[in-house]
Amino acid sequence: MKKLILIIALVLMLTMSAFAGVIGVYDLTGYYSSNFDFRGFLASPEVDTPPKMCAWMEANFIHTRHTAAYTPYQQWIYKTKGDCNDMSTFFLYYFFENFSGKHVKQIYIRCNENTAHMISAYYWYWVGPFYYTSNQHHYGPFDSYVDCVADWDSRNSKHSVKWYNIYDYDLNLVQSSKSPTGVPDIAPSCLE
Repeated sequence: MKKLILIIALVLMLTMSAFAGVIGVYDLTGYYSSNFDFRGFLASPEVDTPPKMCAWMEANFIHTRHTAAYTPYQQWIYKTKGDCNDMSTFFLYYFFENFSGKHVKQIYIRCNENTAHMISAYYWYWVGPFYYTSNQHHYGPFDSYVDCVADWDSRNSKHSVKWYNIYDYDLNLVQSSKSPTGVPDIAPSCLE
């Protein structure tokens, strides 16, 4: 029995390690929503392209900071309670379900000791190069995921990018910029 508890604890720790301590990030590894209405919405002509999904998100989601981590289904239900982590995770799941998980990334951006932001970026291979969503807004095209980060940085007047990590759908680290000394890995709040 002790071995079983130890194995379960180890699996939970490994599953959560990619974003350990990052407030509000939901790990989609193994996530699947079986809700018929939600799955029907994700496959509907209303949101059959990423720009249409972002337009729907802009019309229906209101950014609200919080410390919980919503599943994509919860974000769809709650609409007015999501922050950048929830909206990024929602879009990540949508793109994975409708297009390809290998072409979508989640990017964690650190601005300073107290602030961070999460965006989703994707490669839309039959239309053009790289695009990203920040909260419910859609931007692009760009030449790379790094260019998506640079564009987000140029649009933000209050904070600038200090460093970033790019993760795949399963939260495996794909690319990282150098973290400057004195900037901790964990930010207590997320930008709007």
